[in-house]
Amino acid sequence: MVSDAILKVEHLSKYFTVNLAGRKMTLKAVDDVSFEVPKGATLGIVGESGSGKTTLLRTIALLYTPTSGRITFNGEVIFDSDKRIMKRQYVRGLISMVYQDPESELNPTMRIIDIVAEPLEALRVPRDEALRRAEEAIREVGLSSDILLKRPLQLSGGQRQRVAVARAIVTNPLMVLLDEPTSNLDVVVQAGILNLLLDLQKTYNLTYILVTHNLAVAQYMSDYLAVFYTGRMYEWLPATDEPKHPYAKALADAFPTPDPFNRKILNIEIKGEVPSMLSLPSGCTFHPRCPYAMDVCREKAPQLKSIGNGHLVACHLY
Repeated sequence: MVSDAILKVEHLSKYFTVNLAGRKMTLKAVDDVSFEVPKGATLGIVGESGSGKTTLLRTIALLYTPTSGRITFNGEVIFDSDKRIMKRQYVRGLISMVYQDPESELNPTMRIIDIVAEPLEALRVPRDEALRRAEEAIREVGLSSDILLKRPLQLSGGQRQRVAVARAIVTNPLMVLLDEPTSNLDVVVQAGILNLLLDLQKTYNLTYILVTHNLAVAQYMSDYLAVFYTGRMYEWLPATDEPKHPYAKALADAFPTPDPFNRKILNIEIKGEVPSMLSLPSGCTFHPRCPYAMDVCREKAPQLKSIGNGHLVACHLY
């Protein structure tokens, strides 16, 4: 799909076995996903809650063991189910993560300086150097030295998220995985965090994968977009392109761009909820909610196909 890829994901799946009323069932949280991300770029992954976005991030970082597929990162195969390759140690420090809720990530009993230094100490960096680098990272995210000896609960939500970002960049990673990093913040604080992330990316040539339910945020931050639904990728497009899949269009209507000159209301309404991952509809899993559903949508799952300009869509309308 793209050149100069720092990350290449091939047919990646992550399944969970669920015991439901004495029956073992398979939950396909991520199902046969492939894509590439170039170095220094941002991939925005959009979709509603329950679409598999966070599971995908954790699987890429090898926090979850993939069920099948292959992941190549920085030229190194870090997972291959066929060859039984798993290189968790390789990605430590090179891939970091910023979570949706910093309160659950930051130990409330620890001092801020120790929280940020902790990933370095896990990599066996000497204590003095770890503290020095942690203080530098804290300054880098726009926080003053006044907070170094404070605890997380003494900070505002925006400050806590900046601490989480400092913790993510302190190891000098090549790629940062961002899981809804601004969803619990007010609009003004959100903008500050997003612009901070863009500044850090420019300074350190970081690669981002950003998970969000807000398509407008994803378009603002990203070079490429991937639209996820029920664990599958239904669209891949340059962030400057208009989405084509009915589900992606509905997401665009739900979170329109604040720029009135570029705003386009597509009038796509979807009803109902994301189906249970344990009982997915046949064919295209979006068909029960799609205003354009045809018989073929109920019978056959669409495959991603090119519609030009590096834009792929899985929809029987194309």
